[in-house]
Amino acid sequence: LTVLATYKSIEDAGCFREEEYIRNIEDYDLWLRMLQNGCRFYSLNRVLGSYRIHGSQSTHGAMGRTRKMLTLLEEMVKSDPNNEYKKYYRSLILKRLNIYYRKNNKSRQIEEYCKKYYRKSEIMNPSVIDILLLNVLRFDKFVRYKTLKIRRFRSFGKFISEI
Repeated sequence: LTVLATYKSIEDAGCFREEEYIRNIEDYDLWLRMLQNGCRFYSLNRVLGSYRIHGSQSTHGAMGRTRKMLTLLEEMVKSDPNNEYKKYYRSLILKRLNIYYRKNNKSRQIEEYCKKYYRKSEIMNPSVIDILLLNVLRFDKFVRYKTLKIRRFRSFGKFISEI
């Protein structure tokens, strides 16, 4: 991912922060604050650079990075004065949990962590139905249910048949 931004937009967002709870995800923190300040982001469907991934890099540990990202997203919700982005951040939290679950081969231990996080999170504010579904569905099926946009009864029926 290559990012180009004006100095003013970075400065207006407060530049990079160096708090321990966001170490190794400072770029995400800055981008989210830039979004809150009204910056627009565009993407190109072209690769402009490369990134080498290896086991000894500081961001390799998925659990630590996931917890930091969840903490950052919760912080962003709390710092959003008008709750303008709350729905967006909640969606990112759900996606982050699901990515973590899938990257760990849908292990039972990780699934329990994700479900527990969702149940106890003030930000996610789970409904009674959510909690009941978390008890009977695998986490990835629950996420699919939460993100499903029902356009036709047939697609909902297909979802139900796959459970």
